[in-house]
Amino acid sequence: FLTNQPLLRLLFTSVFHPLSPDASGETMIRAKADVACLGPDGKAVIRIDPVDEESGKMKCESDRSTYIFGTVTGRKETTGKRDSNQDGKEEDTCVFVLSPALMEILEFKGEDGGIVARSRHNPYRKAIFQCLMLSKEVSDLQTLAVIAVDSAVSVFGETFLADILFGLDIKRYRDNLPNDEHSKSFLSDPDLDDRGIGGPATKVGESRLSLGVPEEGKVGFDYMNEVIVSFKSCLMNAVPGGKGVWRLDYDMVAAHALLSCIRGNPDAIHRAAKAAKARRYQSAAFLADTPFTIDKFAGQQLKSVWEKVAPAANGESDRNDDLYLGAIMDMIVRGNNPSVLSNFLWLKHDLSKEVEEVPIYVSMSSVGSYNEVGVRACSYSPLEEGAAETALKNAVWSTGAWLKLDALVMMLDSLSDSREHVLESQKLGGFVFNRSSDPLFPYPSDGNTIYSAISTGVDNAMFGIDKDDASHVDAKPGSVLSLVGKMAFPCVCEVPPSSAPLFSEAGAKVVSQGITWQSLYLVLLGQDLILVEPQKHSTGEGRIVTSCKLEDLIIEKDPDDARVDTSARRMIVINYNTDLKPPGLFHFGKHPKPDEQGPFYKVRRWKSALDIWFEDSRALQLASSKVEQKIAHAKAQRGSFIRRYLSQAND
Repeated sequence: FLTNQPLLRLLFTSVFHPLSPDASGETMIRAKADVACLGPDGKAVIRIDPVDEESGKMKCESDRSTYIFGTVTGRKETTGKRDSNQDGKEEDTCVFVLSPALMEILEFKGEDGGIVARSRHNPYRKAIFQCLMLSKEVSDLQTLAVIAVDSAVSVFGETFLADILFGLDIKRYRDNLPNDEHSKSFLSDPDLDDRGIGGPATKVGESRLSLGVPEEGKVGFDYMNEVIVSFKSCLMNAVPGGKGVWRLDYDMVAAHALLSCIRGNPDAIHRAAKAAKARRYQSAAFLADTPFTIDKFAGQQLKSVWEKVAPAANGESDRNDDLYLGAIMDMIVRGNNPSVLSNFLWLKHDLSKEVEEVPIYVSMSSVGSYNEVGVRACSYSPLEEGAAETALKNAVWSTGAWLKLDALVMMLDSLSDSREHVLESQKLGGFVFNRSSDPLFPYPSDGNTIYSAISTGVDNAMFGIDKDDASHVDAKPGSVLSLVGKMAFPCVCEVPPSSAPLFSEAGAKVVSQGITWQSLYLVLLGQDLILVEPQKHSTGEGRIVTSCKLEDLIIEKDPDDARVDTSARRMIVINYNTDLKPPGLFHFGKHPKPDEQGPFYKVRRWKSALDIWFEDSRALQLASSKVEQKIAHAKAQRGSFIRRYLSQAND
């Protein structure tokens, strides 16, 4: 690792400063390579950099200072010209070709317009930012350029970075120009043909490497926008995922590099938030179309999906494309194999509060490492068993990538709205950004990663209530529900002592062999499965005992010959939900114990179950077929809700 600050500043200036020395005709320093020099006592000593005894770091006057050696000492020459008297009399010397000119550019703070006139657009800066905008499917340069930029911007303070990277010194020079000269600063520069790396073109119109000259000239060009737009391209990409299927790929190192560049600069943060939102919208459109891809590769295997959503009428099933694609989207976002939920985290601190809505966190920024350079350079698309499986896995991967980008957008939005520069002088890793009064929650054991919450809109689309759903009913336990005109199936459930408070004292209970049984109605209402206790002396009303979302359920049932001692048949309703408390009457087979990860609990679905008994096989078949259809329909509705949200993700 390089730790020499003056050398790092010169290297950074040579690659990332908007201005670059024109090599032709520049002053060159040729200095004798002396290892020793005279110390304060007049004796010869080895020349070393002065070091601060307390910090152990090299002493520097300012963030623009560098070596005097190589700038004002030795014999000065002009590049391309030599004194003929010196031929054959060479000594061991150090040659500093562009060091004096680079020092001038590094020290430039907007005062000396002559430096602007003598310099040219920096082709190296242009090249590396164009590498960030390359498509991954045509070149690996983007992934390696991201690592290089992240390494470069991670070692400097906010002020130095902003001044150099965003061209703020040039902006100060432009703003201080007289009004009659201000408009002229926006004209194209005379180095219009100097578009290549390595100096001016040899002929008019010829270019060594077509990198293009920034519009508005050196002074009028928006360098901050150049940086933000480049990062917008590399934050999220569509990449080949194997078997002819594409997927979204989010770059956590690019997010870290972007945060390193913009922290402490409100204008840059605002622009970055706007750019990330635009990228999120573009990616959402890609994600909303993934069900079409899965249908293309797995249409025959998914035939049963739309047959459940739209049961056959007169021997043929009427396929509803909106619900069918919604059912596929539900499989992608809320399925179990593979599962997007494996990326989700809850803060333990949030779960300890008495609140209904608990934010979901994901990792969205990570420091680059040497190990990652190798991984990026040797990346490949794994071979899968079949195109259908590959399409589903890539869709799940794309969803996880999009959620990370969404979490970055939420963090940038919060930073943009805040008057406090919470990331200024802050190590960009090892914390959770939680948008509260104390936004940085420490996570020291993972010092390279930043975690942020996904947006409430995404959370609601995946798990919340669709307010536009006219069939939605707020079915709260204890409330009275009219059964008139509703599909209600008579059934019986066992009432364990812990669930007794859910029922009225005058309920239709029967005790047999020490077990209490309760007569109920199973009602399918909107997107919910509801169990209702019939009220005595009522006109078709009942009291809600429990309810659960149909989209979270699967059912199993007894075969016709399961029991010979009774005609009653059982339907097992299994609820898979992220809640740590099951719906009323449901019970966990094993009490949930979330896996811990630092300050987090990992989000997962917990299995709870309820046995519901029906009079005979015919009653069970009638109820179960209707419940299965409603479950499939509810899952499809949820997927359609998610797709609608993705189509409006820019709002």
